[in-house]
Amino acid sequence: MSFHVGYVLKMYPRFSETFIVNEILELERRGARVTVFSLRVPREGRFHEKISRVAAEVVYLPNRSVHELVNLVAEQRDQLAPTKRVLSSYLWEQIEGDGPLSLAYVSKAIDVAAEVRARGIQHLHAHFATSATAVARMASRLACIPYSFTAHAKDIYLETHSLDRLRRFMADASFVVTVCDANCTPLARIGRGRGDVRRIYNGLDLEEFRPAPAARSARFTILGVGRLIPKKGFDTLVEACRLLKKRGLDFQCRIAGTGPDEEDLAARIRRDETGDMVELAGPLPNERVRAEISAADVVALPARVAEDGNRDALPTVLLEAMALETPFVSTPVTGIPEIAGANETGLLVPPDRPDLLADVLASLAESPGLRQSLGRAGRSRVRNLFDVRHSVSELLRLFETSGGRVGSTREFAAAATGTG
Repeated sequence: MSFHVGYVLKMYPRFSETFIVNEILELERRGARVTVFSLRVPREGRFHEKISRVAAEVVYLPNRSVHELVNLVAEQRDQLAPTKRVLSSYLWEQIEGDGPLSLAYVSKAIDVAAEVRARGIQHLHAHFATSATAVARMASRLACIPYSFTAHAKDIYLETHSLDRLRRFMADASFVVTVCDANCTPLARIGRGRGDVRRIYNGLDLEEFRPAPAARSARFTILGVGRLIPKKGFDTLVEACRLLKKRGLDFQCRIAGTGPDEEDLAARIRRDETGDMVELAGPLPNERVRAEISAADVVALPARVAEDGNRDALPTVLLEAMALETPFVSTPVTGIPEIAGANETGLLVPPDRPDLLADVLASLAESPGLRQSLGRAGRSRVRNLFDVRHSVSELLRLFETSGGRVGSTREFAAAATGTG
């Protein structure tokens, strides 16, 4: 019988979270059965082609009224771990400062736990240590199966997040995954030694990312890809482009993505009179992004730590650039140095330094040999470190062995039943 894992996600599918789709597809390729529990119904209206290849059933968890929740508790009290004690523990944590009291999460957790029992799901896994992990944790207690979660960046560093809640998530998890080595130290500090933290890089399906000759523009082409939000640093890229135009470099820059900073970036481009060289291209599907990366001379992501602490952990676009043998320029934020190595696959400049970014871009424009050597080294590095087959092999092994290593979930179940 194949191993059955339930994925608890805030919203599925989500245009910007291709790494989750990659993970699920590879789990299924390896014979695992996956059921996805989505806390919200997607409203983005934009989905990648590869989502159609996912076999997993998606369960959209309903929003229930208080009356419906009371009835649900009554229906499930004989099937799940003593519901009253589990609920009182969970609600008391929220009252003590775990965030706003949310009966919606309670009802969703009960629904997940009921589905776990009905479907024979053996393990729950969530992405991002926020609402999805809160629901997975409570559902695992109710159903008496282990759970784990992947911590990324905003769920670790964002100043508004509760460290006490994250500490409880870690204490009850059979293991915790994070996507780069740079995240391990803060997680260890937050967890105070509780929780088994494993670094597993987000992986790419290298069959989808094969370098191929692309029609290149005669002009030096810079590509930026990502959400238009402060942590991406695209305002720094726009300013660097203004400096490059002033220096007389013949280039074109395309920034693909959408987000709250779009109007400000467009205003900067108009003010700088760089619209003939800098274009906001809007959101693009995966296939188009791959084509744009292949045709670009360099990918630029001048990431920064935002004022609220948010930052990129392991930007997927840089992995994709390496896989397609396109060099990149970025910054030494969080896990980005782990992607770049010792400047062997990409070049790093300090955040918020458009002058230095412009210098590096100008040097790459004048050095096709350097661009080629960086690109070839990138393909080799992504094959060795960021192949989704390696990443998911480790993750599936952890799922399959988690039952023998879960501690606090068993202890909770024993306490709830009065046998501990």
